Amino acid sequence: MNKKIIVAISILAIVGTAMGIRSFTANKNKYTAVKLAQVEKGDIKAYLSTTGTIKSKHLKNYYGTQGKIKTINVKVGDKVRKGQILLAFEAADMTSTIKQAEIQYDNAVLARKDLNNQNNVILSTMKQLDEQIALLQSKLPGLSGDAALKLQEQLQNLKDQRNKITPVSDEKLKQADNSVALASLAVEQAKERAAQGNDKITADFDGTITAVNLSEGDITMGNQPIIVLQDLSNLKLEVHVSKYDSQKVEVGQEAIIKSGGESYKGKVSFLYPAAQKAMGATGGADTFLAVDIDVLNIGSLKVDFDADVDILFGSAENVIKVPAECITVDKKGRSYVYTLENNRAKEKQVQLGLQSDMEAEVLKGINQGERIVLNPGAAVKDGTYVKESTEVKK
Repeated sequence: MNKKIIVAISILAIVGTAMGIRSFTANKNKYTAVKLAQVEKGDIKAYLSTTGTIKSKHLKNYYGTQGKIKTINVKVGDKVRKGQILLAFEAADMTSTIKQAEIQYDNAVLARKDLNNQNNVILSTMKQLDEQIALLQSKLPGLSGDAALKLQEQLQNLKDQRNKITPVSDEKLKQADNSVALASLAVEQAKERAAQGNDKITADFDGTITAVNLSEGDITMGNQPIIVLQDLSNLKLEVHVSKYDSQKVEVGQEAIIKSGGESYKGKVSFLYPAAQKAMGATGGADTFLAVDIDVLNIGSLKVDFDADVDILFGSAENVIKVPAECITVDKKGRSYVYTLENNRAKEKQVQLGLQSDMEAEVLKGINQGERIVLNPGAAVKDGTYVKESTEVKK
C-alpha cells in the first residue's frame, strides 16, 4: 500500500514538474526581446549639419581696360599693402579717342537738330492746312449748286492731305535727346581717362595675390581677370541650405567648422535675401538659400577647400530627454514612446520640444526614471510582453 502511495506521489510530482516547465516555456516564448533606456534629465544641443566652401571675405578681380601690359610687379603668394602698384599698362594716346568721341557727339547733335527741323516743317504744314480747311468751311454755308459742290471737293482734298501728315513721335524725339546725352558722356569719360592717366592698377586692400593670369607684353581684352587679390586673414564658409533648413538658421548662431581632423569656431554672419537655383547632379534645378559663416579662428584652413559645419540652431538645459530612436510617429503626426510596466510595453503619447539627430526633449507624457523601449518596431505594441534582450534567451 505504502509503495503504491509513493509511486502515485512520484508520478504527480513528475507531471507537475513537466507542466511547470511547459508553462514557464510558454510564458518565456511570449516575451519580445527589446533594448531599454532610462528617461533622463540633461542638456540638448540641436545642430544643422551641412558642407560648405571656404572663401575670403574680401576678394577683388582686377580686369583693367583694354591695352598692353607694360610691367607686372607681383607674383602668386605675394603679400601686398593697400595702394601698392600691382601692374602698369603702356601709356595710351587719348587724343584720338577724345576726338572720336567729340565727332560722335557732334553727329548726335546734328541728327537731333535735323529731326526737330523735320518736325517743325510738318507742324507748320499741318497748321496751314487746318487754317485753309477752316476758311473753306466758313464759306460753305453761303453757297449752293455747283459752287457748293466745287467748294466741298476742295475741302475734301485738303482734309485728305491733312490726314496723311503726322508729326514726329515723342519717342523718336526722346531717343534723339538720349543719343546726344550718351555721346556727351563718352566725351567726358574720355577726357577724364586722359586726365587721370589710367595706366596702372593698385591694391584696394591688404591681402595676398592668389592668381596672375597674364604676362608682361600681353594685351588684355577686359574679359579675364589679370590679377586676383584676396584677404586670407578674414575667411568665411559659404553654405547652401534647403527651404526647410533655412527656417532654422539665423544670424548670430554659433557653428563648428570641421576640416582635416581639426575643428574651428564660426558664427552665422549673413543670410542672402533671396533663394537661388543651380543645376543639380541629376540635371534638375536645385533651389537653395546661401548662408555665410564667419570663421573665427582660421588655423590651417585654405580658400576654396570644402569643410563640414554644424550650425547650433537650438539648445535646452536640464530638461527631460529621450533617445530619438525610441520615438514612434503615427500617420497623424502624433509622437509615442513605449515604457516598461509590469513586463509589458505601455504606449504613451508624448509632446516633444527641441529635437536633435540623437535626442529629443519631452515636454509632456513621461517622467524621469521611467524605462523606455529603443527601436520598438512593428513587434512591439501596447501590452506586448517585453524583456531586455540580455535577459531573454533566444
